[in-house]
Amino acid sequence: MNKKNYPLAVLKEMTAEIEPVIRSKQAIAHRVKNDDVLYHIVDNELGSGFYFNITKHTVNQSRIQYFIEYRPCSALDLVSMKEWVDLKGLLEKFNTWTEIVRGYDNVSSIYEDPIIKSYRVEYEEMFKIVDEDADIAPFNLEQQKYLDGYLSKAIEEIKLATEGKSGGEKEELKIIENDLVQLKNELTKETKGRFIQKLSKILAQARKVSFELATKITVELIAEITVRALFGSK
Repeated sequence: MNKKNYPLAVLKEMTAEIEPVIRSKQAIAHRVKNDDVLYHIVDNELGSGFYFNITKHTVNQSRIQYFIEYRPCSALDLVSMKEWVDLKGLLEKFNTWTEIVRGYDNVSSIYEDPIIKSYRVEYEEMFKIVDEDADIAPFNLEQQKYLDGYLSKAIEEIKLATEGKSGGEKEELKIIENDLVQLKNELTKETKGRFIQKLSKILAQARKVSFELATKITVELIAEITVRALFGSK
C-alpha cells in the first residue's frame, strides 16, 4: 500500500484506529495481501471461507466512511454482507465478526473429528509459544530456515507414505501433503502462533492416519525444540 495514495486524515485513522484492532485479533483472523482492497482479513482456519474486507473509503463533508464486505454476516446466517460504515461502525462490525469466528472454536460439532481435535490440542500444548509477541511476530531468520527444511522433509515423508496406497487413505495423505506445501509457502507470512496452530492440525491429521507416519514427521521437530528451545527463542 502506497501511503500517498490516501488523504492524510484517512491514513492516520487507519494507522491509529483500525490497524491496532486488527492486530489484536490475530489469534482469530489475520490480514493477507490483496492489492484490490484496503484490508483483506481471513479466518485462521484453513478453507473456512470467512473473511472481512475493508474495500474502499470515501470522504463526504469531512466525514470518512468505509465500504466493508464480510462473511458470515451474523451468528444466524452464513451469507455475506456489504455496507458503508463510519469508523465506529466498522470497529463494531469487525469485533462482532471476530467473536462469531471465535465462537466456532468454542463449540463442538458433529462435523469435527474428536480424535483429531484431541491430537491437535495435544500438539498445540507441546509446541506452545512462550514469546509475548507470538500472535503478532513471525519466526526469526534462523527459525524460518530450520522450519522450511523441516517442512520439506515432512512433505517427502508424506509422498513416500502415499506410494502404494489407494482409496480414502491416499486421499487423506494427499490433503496432508497439500496442507504442508501451503504452510511451507506461507511460512514467512505467518505469525508464530498461527504457524503452530496450522502445523498442529496437520500433525493431528497425520497421526489419525498412521501413528508410524506421525512419529516420522514429529520426532525431529520435538528433538530440535528440546535441544534448541526453537519456539521459545527470539
